[in-house]
Amino acid sequence: MTRPAGTLALGLAVLIGPSCGKKGPLVLPLAREPQAPISFSAVQRGDTIILEWTNPAKYLDGHPLPGLSAVEVWAYEPASGSTASPKVDEFEKKARLARRLGRADMASAVRRPAEKTEEWAFSLPLPDVP
Repeated sequence: MTRPAGTLALGLAVLIGPSCGKKGPLVLPLAREPQAPISFSAVQRGDTIILEWTNPAKYLDGHPLPGLSAVEVWAYEPASGSTASPKVDEFEKKARLARRLGRADMASAVRRPAEKTEEWAFSLPLPDVP
């Protein structure tokens, strides 16, 4: 009795197996990286830098961004006398993480929470320079 049942199960697996899965070429998984912030500005007031920006609404691939769980603020010090924007690889080598804003920090950083806008403002103290 077990032999016909096993043969039947094996036969069904052989028949149904090839019909499973997506047909077509292999595709890499989607990179879920948010777009760059919109309208970013930084202003120094005394020993504090005030950062203002508008969060992106989409990922790089165009899919909607449901919400951010954290925001990272990176600091980059250009070479003395340099006014040009750094290239990506140079920024990645020399930049340092200045602050990571978690959910608690982000709640206080929203500029107009009642209006449900994505405009943010955050004050970051300047580091002590030796």
